Amino acid sequence: MQKLPSFDEMMHMAEHHPDQLEALRTRMSEEVIDRANDAMKPRLRAQMSHIRRVISYSKNPNHANVLLMGELQTQLHRFSLALNDPAQLREHQAEVFEIQFHS
Repeated sequence: MQKLPSFDEMMHMAEHHPDQLEALRTRMSEEVIDRANDAMKPRLRAQMSHIRRVISYSKNPNHANVLLMGELQTQLHRFSLALNDPAQLREHQAEVFEIQFHS
């Protein structure tokens, strides 16, 4: 697995070569996903897609951090519910019905 550059190096990349920093983030994320359990890979790829969407909505890097922090807080809240009150977590889940049409 690739070694993470120092904070100063990443700051320099962020200021002068943001495309290289994004490529590093993507490459390292893919390495982590590739090493994950096969059953988890689809969920991890979906999470990465969601993170990319959140970043694309941001107006600047600080806004991206605020949006991602909100996403993380939401996930931590769901994790807390799953551990401490799983019934409440299931209480808010939707049911999906399949409708079949006959001609």
